[in-house]
Order: sequence, then structure tokens, then C-alpha cells
Amino acid sequence: MSPEEVLATDVAAGDDQVLKISAVTVSPAGANGQSADRLEPDHIPESRWQVAMARYRAIAPLVGLTPRTTASVKAVADELMVSAATIYRWLDGIEREGSVSCMVRKRRADAGVKRLDSRVDALIKDVIRSGYLTELKKSPAAAMRAVAARCSSEGLPVPSKVAVLSRIAEVHPDERSGRRQQRRQG
Repeated sequence: MSPEEVLATDVAAGDDQVLKISAVTVSPAGANGQSADRLEPDHIPESRWQVAMARYRAIAPLVGLTPRTTASVKAVADELMVSAATIYRWLDGIEREGSVSCMVRKRRADAGVKRLDSRVDALIKDVIRSGYLTELKKSPAAAMRAVAARCSSEGLPVPSKVAVLSRIAEVHPDERSGRRQQRRQG
């Protein structure tokens, strides 16, 4: 393959072919309705692309099918373990954009940003410090129960188990084991 060529996959037929870059154009479906947040294929990691292709192969029989039955959509949704609404979104994206890239899960814009109320976050940290990081070695589940009880008594929203566990995981392992072992050393 030369620098003026690309390897393209016909997703419907599953065939690979080498194309001259000058011959590649935007598909008519993509030209008038491309999504602004659409991922370009060259920015998609191979593992995520493979997942999208597997999803596409599962829903391919439904693409362009009219009428689609709710049962056929539900069957594919069950196979992929997603909701029927997700299947309809993917079908709409493929039919509108003419690209499998709409099926690649996009990274959340707020990924890594803490979304808990600051009072709840402070309460979690207090429970971790005063209950979990002690020589009593309370379990993460016990810490979760303590957080839920305190949030309820203070009229605050109860955070998810994942939120509490992620705060516990943020504690440096050395601090976590050191604080939980203090009684043995003293």
C-alpha cells in the first residue's frame, strides 16, 4: 500500500479493499447530516472499533428494513444486552450518517469530574477517615451503610455505592493499610 492509499472495509459485505485517497468522498448521507460529535475513524482505538463492528453485525439485518417490528428490535437489544431505545438510536445514526462510528461509545464530557454535592463528598470523606481507616477494619459495605445513614439523618441525597467505593479507592494504599494496622504496631 502506498501513502496515497487507504484500506477500507465494506461493513455490509465485510470485504476489505485498497482505495486511492483521491477516490474517497463523503457519503451522501454523511454530507448533509453528520453529527458534530461524531468520532472520526482514525481517532477510534482498535478495541472500541471492534466492539462497534460486532454491534453493527448484530443490527445489520434491521438497517433500512421497513417496517421494523418491535419484536425484531427487542430481540437484537436482548442479544446485545442494551435497551431497544439504544438499538433505535444506533439504527438512526447509521441510516442518517452512513457510518458505523456512531455506534462507538463516546467519552463523557464530564468524565473524571466529581458530581456529588460538596456536603455529601465531605461526609463520605469523614466516614472513611473516622470509620473505615481505623484499626477496626470496617468493610467498604459498612462504610456505605454509615454514609447512607448519615446522609438520611442530615437530609442529604444518598450517594451511590460506586461513589463511596471510588472515594475509598482514592485513599493511597499505603495510608489505607497503615491506618488500618495501627493497633498492631502500637
